[in-house]
Amino acid sequence: MMPCGFTELSDAGADDIALWLPSDSDSHAFGADVATYLVKHVTDVFCNMVHKERQAVSWIKPDSEKFSS
Repeated sequence: MMPCGFTELSDAGADDIALWLPSDSDSHAFGADVATYLVKHVTDVFCNMVHKERQAVSWIKPDSEKFSS
């Protein structure tokens, strides 16, 4: 497994955080049919990602407070 992203929010810059904030523009808006399609096709990928993240967390020593939930 390859680590991606930031382990601490303080490591992310303003441009990195801006990608996850809502946009003022409606140019990214789409209808219910597109939303349904995305949910149907992305669900498995998302669940696999969550499973891999949980597996990665299990590899961390239990006494490590930095990554505890």
